[in-house]
Amino acid sequence: MRAGKLGSMYGDCTSASSIGSDPWQFVYPPCILFILCTGYYVPFLLIPSYVLEIPGKIDAMSAACLLSILGASNTFGRVLCGILGSKKWVDALLVNNLALLIAGGLTTAIPFCSSYAVLSMFAVGFGICVCKLYIRQRSVI
Repeated sequence: MRAGKLGSMYGDCTSASSIGSDPWQFVYPPCILFILCTGYYVPFLLIPSYVLEIPGKIDAMSAACLLSILGASNTFGRVLCGILGSKKWVDALLVNNLALLIAGGLTTAIPFCSSYAVLSMFAVGFGICVCKLYIRQRSVI
């Protein structure tokens, strides 16, 4: 009798009716994650060369310093997200989605950043938002 229930549950899980009305629901997440993972490294790789192309006499040492700012803000963001993630009143999915939106908006605004101070603010904001995306709240969500 027990084997019959197990077989029935397996049949229910693998039937076409369990997919629901949208069979593409299993295709969208991997495609979105592929795009997300591809675009994740773009600021880390291209910020120093972008800064050197700005006609404002920003030297190579200052361009490399932006990567240090990104790394430091990422570390701070991990600690902050760990503290916030342990609070019961924090909605992890909402925080994750807001971090995605802010990081995407910051990345979209890079071509309009023409000074070192603005690029430093970008590095801080992007570093804090990106740490949320990959590290802290994945298991909670």
